[in-house]
Amino acid sequence: MLDLADIDLDAEASRGAEMTIRHPKTAEATDAKVRVIGQDSAQYRANLRRIRDMVAAAPEKEPADEDNQMLLARARNAAAAITGWTNVGFGGAAIEFSFEAAVDLGTRRPWFADQVLAFTAARGNFGRG
Repeated sequence: MLDLADIDLDAEASRGAEMTIRHPKTAEATDAKVRVIGQDSAQYRANLRRIRDMVAAAPEKEPADEDNQMLLARARNAAAAITGWTNVGFGGAAIEFSFEAAVDLGTRRPWFADQVLAFTAARGNFGRG
């Protein structure tokens, strides 16, 4: 019998994992590391609710263009999972981690957000099995 009580994805996703950022064309590993929580984490869901509330509180600040709305939503979803990073920069300068910096980076470089979202969606990246 499969006992679903033995599979606690929230706890595993909440412990988080470290992912390596890969070059978007070659898939070669870089020295940039991002710490993320998984999509099954209660904290991730809470972060998404905060984003939803932020958007609802100031809809006039949202982009009017649908393409920009989509890119921003993806960047925010990725940023909701990021808890920190090392060796991440832009334009030759290191970027200190913050939610806002993660959203900005994910908007400027959508492939960055895509890598984070793909990693967090893969439940096998979290926990011990």
